[in-house]
Order: sequence, then C-alpha cells, then structure tokens
Amino acid sequence: MTAHAGSEVVTDVHADIGEISSEWDTLADQVGAIPFARPGWFKAWLATFGTGTPMIVSARREGRLVGVLPLEELNGRRRSMANFHSPRFEPLAVDAAAAAALTEGALGSRRLSLSFIETRSKTLATITRQARAVGYDVRIRDAEESPEVAIAGSWDEYFPTVSKNMRREFRRRQKRLSEVGELEFETHDGSTDAEARVREAFAVEARSWKGAAGTAVAVAGSQLEFYLDVANWAAERGWLRICLLRLDGQAIASDFALEVDGVFYSIKGGYDPAFGEYSPGRLMDGLEIQRAHEIGLRRFEFGGDAEHHKLQWRPQSRPLVRFDAFAPTLAGRLDCLVAVHGRRPAKALRAAGRRARGRGTH
Repeated sequence: MTAHAGSEVVTDVHADIGEISSEWDTLADQVGAIPFARPGWFKAWLATFGTGTPMIVSARREGRLVGVLPLEELNGRRRSMANFHSPRFEPLAVDAAAAAALTEGALGSRRLSLSFIETRSKTLATITRQARAVGYDVRIRDAEESPEVAIAGSWDEYFPTVSKNMRREFRRRQKRLSEVGELEFETHDGSTDAEARVREAFAVEARSWKGAAGTAVAVAGSQLEFYLDVANWAAERGWLRICLLRLDGQAIASDFALEVDGVFYSIKGGYDPAFGEYSPGRLMDGLEIQRAHEIGLRRFEFGGDAEHHKLQWRPQSRPLVRFDAFAPTLAGRLDCLVAVHGRRPAKALRAAGRRARGRGTH
C-alpha cells in the first residue's frame, strides 16, 4: 500500500475483483463510466482471456474508493485487461490526483500497456504526464477510429441528412427482403431466454466466413462463454440487447449489444452469407439507428474501426489509442526498441549490454 504524497490518496493492489466490486460499481456510477469499465465486464473478460496475474490498482481518499485501474502482469510487463473483444478501456478516477496515484501504483514493471483507451481521456493525459515525470518513455499509437452517431431529434429529421445513395440502398434492401418473405426486426433484453438468444445470434455469425476460418465466437474456443457471462451480467441490470433480423422466422443478421444510460453499444454482429446479396448486416445497422431515434436514445456506438459502411451514416469519430510506457532500464529500453523498430536493434543493444558487463568483471 502506497500513500500518494500531497493528495491524501492511498493506493493498493488487489488480485481479486470481488474484493472491491461493490465499491467499484458505486464509483462507476459516480463518474458515469461506460459498461466496459465495470467489474462485471472484467470478471467475464478475466475468466476467458486472462493469461497473467490480475493486478487491480485501487486509489482511496479518506477510505473512499476514488480510482481503479485493472491490469494483468505477465513476464515483467503490465497491461490493461482489454483485447479486440473490448470496445473500449477506461481507467476510473474522480480527479487528476486519483489518476496520478493509479499511475504510481501501476508503474514499476519494464512496460505498462493500455489498449483501446480514448485519446481525449483526461485520465490518459494524467497517466502520460505522471509516467514521463518519473523517466518512462511514453509512446502513443492510433488503434481505432471508433464511429458513433449522436441521436438528436426524430428519425424523420435525421434520415434525410444521410446521402441520397444511402437512403436509396436502405429502402431497397428492406423492399427486396420483404419480397422474399416476412421480414422482422427484433430486440431482446435478456429478461427471458437470454442464453438461447445469445447462442442464436452467434450461430448466425458462425455461418459466415468466420466459421470456416475458426474465428467465429461460437467455434473459437471459449469466446462464447465470455459473451454468455457478459449477457448474464448485463441482463440482470437490464442492459443486454440482442438484435435479430429474421426472414420467415430465420435469423439472417444479428448483433450482441448493450444499452446503458441512453447509449446503444454495438459489440459483435454477424450475418448469414446465404443472404449476402441483400446486405442484411448493413440493413441491421440502419434499423438499429432508426430504433435509437424512435425510443429517444442519446448515442449509437458502432464499435470497431471506421469501416466504409458505418461512415455512410454520418457518424462522429471517437479515436482510440494504445498507450505504452517503457521503464528507464535496460529491459524497458529493449522493449521499446522491439515495439518501435523490431527485434534486430534490441538484440544489438542486448549484446552490447553483455559485452559491457563482461568488461566490468575483468
């Protein structure tokens, strides 16, 4: 446990999320955190994707939790509990002093890596300053340009603002599929048959090329268990949304999503390639945005990178970055060289270090 001088903030490290999960959720409510910054999300993530030692850095002021930074430690490196199944990663801190304390508690390894963190995050700015102040070499690289649509006004006001071609294609896809059979768009909140709806959604994805490649959630190891865990956690809170586009009762497109505080987070979608000529996945995007307008949400987040079919809906951009801080040690410099220039310069530096140590022994 470490006291952060001058701010009355004390840091600690926990190996078990459950030790502070209740306080963590309270803090998340206080700062208006995204769902992917809550303990329930990280419990599911750790159970499926965790490979290192959990290291949850906490910060307290007068006994009250004011900051949390969930990490893993592996091979002398510390990294965020995040991967490509994480729409975003967000350390929680009530103020700059709490963020500085979290940084102090997180440093100490050869490398600290935080992936998919928002570039506009005030917490990221504080972590960057704090790491540089103690000699760490900080590198920040672009990760994704995550698109989102601000929901204001009605669908009838918004829809004419997208391109004429996009409007025509959206209507054409609906018309063509309706001519083939009965078209239905459904949204399930998980209050009943949550597991069945999740499995149905990912069965749609598995019928695509991802299934043949072995990367679809339903066939790629334990990934489905992660989404089932998230679904159970989110359904208990009323946050789960499983969207299905059906043709004559058969699901031909799907989306695993969360809806929290007026924001729809699209996380993992798929479509049946047998209906690829109708672009059911892209039709699904439009129907979800239409629903967001109709029920009065504040924002629709696509998730993932800024692909062309998303940009046609006139979204704003939310840049996400990867943050790396390399320790001012030989091991840290080697890691930095590998990250920036590849392995050859790092091998040369390692060899020079061995030669230097050899000269010092004679």
